[in-house]
Amino acid sequence: MADEQDENNFEAKTITCQTSEPVNCVEKQEDAVLVLCFSNGKRGVRKSLDYNVIKQKEEKALRDSKCKNANKSLTDNARRRRQLQEKDNEWGVQVAGKYKEMEDLKREEESRQQRILKAKEDLAAAELELASLPPFEPPRNEFEKLGAQIVELEDNARQIRQQKSDKDKILAQSRRSLMQLVDRLKEMENRNSKLLYKLQKFGADKIFEAYKWLQEHRHQLNREVYGPVLLEVHVL
Repeated sequence: MADEQDENNFEAKTITCQTSEPVNCVEKQEDAVLVLCFSNGKRGVRKSLDYNVIKQKEEKALRDSKCKNANKSLTDNARRRRQLQEKDNEWGVQVAGKYKEMEDLKREEESRQQRILKAKEDLAAAELELASLPPFEPPRNEFEKLGAQIVELEDNARQIRQQKSDKDKILAQSRRSLMQLVDRLKEMENRNSKLLYKLQKFGADKIFEAYKWLQEHRHQLNREVYGPVLLEVHVL
């Protein structure tokens, strides 16, 4: 607004100079030119200051942007560095584990090779010992002796089985005879008991007591002592 006002004043002074005296008009025009120049200079300074301020703001914004980008880059680099460090540590542990596995496998392989070598040496020694042995000849005489012994043992076993069978038959027959005798004895005892009961019934108590004593003490007597005739004599 001030610049427009100065230009208007310059135009007004120029118009005024056109109606004034020539000398005064020239002087006034010079003054107007100075005023206009001062106005233009003032406006140029203001524009220059505005430009510098804008430029400084742009430079500051650019610096801030660069600083922000730099900080972001530093943060990203630090994060990547930390990740790489973690990866490096993890890989270090894995590499150490792999080295340990390799060492273990190496020791196992060495032990296996030693066992293989020992087995080869043992095999060679066994082959050498086998080669040094005399040729094998089957002991035919021993086989014949053993065969004869086997036949003899089988005959003896057969005879023993036959003897056992015969003895079993005799034992069975003896058992049957014994059972018959036991039955006969029981029958006789029953008969004698009946006869003794009859003797006792008919008043021969002394005979009953004497026969009872004889049965209990028969093993103490030196000779055979017989009981009552009625009991000792049997009619077939």
